[in-house]
Amino acid sequence: MNISGNWAEFKRNFNKMVDRNNGQQELNFEEIEEEVEKIEKTTSPKPIQGILFVEEQSNFDKSLKQALDYNLKDEKPN
Repeated sequence: MNISGNWAEFKRNFNKMVDRNNGQQELNFEEIEEEVEKIEKTTSPKPIQGILFVEEQSNFDKSLKQALDYNLKDEKPN
């Protein structure tokens, strides 16, 4: 455990030590961000509608989009 300069720092370091002993790990956010950037550069998602992005539309998604875009006014009267 690191030597602390004040009580607040001591408590923070002590809690960190206890958490590590209980199995909690610290995340290295810089490495995670680099991995996300690599993935974003290698994949090119296709926009479907607005802010929604997916790789491929499933049949369900296509049917749902068709149903949502359906307009009763477009039908011809019999």
